[in-house]
Formats: sequence, C-alpha cells, structure tokens
Amino acid sequence: MATLLKAFPYRASAQIFSERRFAVLRRDDGMFTIADQYFHQTKDADGTVLSQGWITSFRDGLFGTKAEAEAEVMTRLRQVR
Repeated sequence: MATLLKAFPYRASAQIFSERRFAVLRRDDGMFTIADQYFHQTKDADGTVLSQGWITSFRDGLFGTKAEAEAEVMTRLRQVR
C-alpha cells in the first residue's frame, strides 16, 4: 500500500467530480508515484452524509525522489489550470 506524502488540490470544472487533487505517494518499494484523485460523497435523501473520501482514478509515473514527483505535479497543475 502506498503512503500519501503531499496533496496538491485543484478544481476540474468540466468533470462530474470537480474537487480533485494530485497526490504524491511513496510506494512500498521506496519509489514515488503520482495519483490523480477525486473527492466523492454520498448522501441520503435528507442530506446526511453516508460515505465520503478520496478515490484514485489512476496512478502515473515512477520517480526516484519525492522532489522529482512534486516537480512533475507542478507541470501537470499548469496544464489543468
């Protein structure tokens, strides 16, 4: 299982789930990867939250250091903003 090290939030207005983030993760083997995640929330008819959390839509890239992964996230953030 990968460990979340840092999250970079952004909004994707053209998506169903507009609250999104890129997450830098450390894998069990010590390498780093980037996950594109979206926030999902389920409510009942009264508006009570039944479940919520961050869902990973995909992981991408393999980096030797956290700094390399963060630099790639910054490049991706410029593309989505």
